[in-house]
Amino acid sequence: MYPVVYKQYHRAVVKKFPYAVLYNNQHHTIVVYGVFHTSQHPDKWLCRLDKL
Repeated sequence: MYPVVYKQYHRAVVKKFPYAVLYNNQHHTIVVYGVFHTSQHPDKWLCRLDKL
């Protein structure tokens, strides 16, 4: 499991590619909320998570 980066959301960074996966563990089920390029500004994915 990866660390929590925002509220209950975790971020897993893909090693071979410049992407991060934002997900949540809900009742033993992994729910992916987004896959973002790591060069993007962090406010972009924070804004999207706030809309959920």
